[in-house]
Amino acid sequence: MDRRERADAAAKLLILSQLRRATPVVKEELETMAIQFNIKEHPSLSEIFAQGLAEGEAAGREEGEAEGRAEALLRLVERRRVIVPEEAERRIRAATVADLDRWLDAVFDASDLTADSLEAILAAPRH
Repeated sequence: MDRRERADAAAKLLILSQLRRATPVVKEELETMAIQFNIKEHPSLSEIFAQGLAEGEAAGREEGEAEGRAEALLRLVERRRVIVPEEAERRIRAATVADLDRWLDAVFDASDLTADSLEAILAAPRH
């Protein structure tokens, strides 16, 4: 087999191994074999690689947005002189962007923010 045929065979083997959940074993074997190929240039795998990369980047952006909003919410609450309980902070840091936006709006709109009103804001159901 020429280099390209070996690369195609290895790629097909990897795809099939995923169906049998044997990918770790196949990857280990491929690493010890003399067959090497660039996944980004492979005709069958480059599209899958690009899709995985795009999905990873989107997830990273979403996570970064959530982290930024969580920090903004915690800072806003602190500036309003309210102590954030540990459980509330964990909940804020684990929240979705949509929940954080809703909570930020509610904290901005609250005329008098207390620990109790903060807890009510965080407990309020989605609309």
